[in-house]
Amino acid sequence: MRNSFDFSDEQNARITSDAIVKEEMQKLVATNLKLYKLFTDNTDFKVDFSAMMFGAIKAILRERTGL
Repeated sequence: MRNSFDFSDEQNARITSDAIVKEEMQKLVATNLKLYKLFTDNTDFKVDFSAMMFGAIKAILRERTGL
């Protein structure tokens, strides 16, 4: 993820972020089926949640690197 932010444009970093969010959501199937179902069944929620996670990760990386 870090490499996507450091060496790619915003669009490619977002694609990487969305893939990671999807992968992490799939891990929740066993522990939080309701959240996983909401993520997979509700496109608006998926888009909003992915955007929120992208923004949060971007802010954390900027804070850590001072960019």
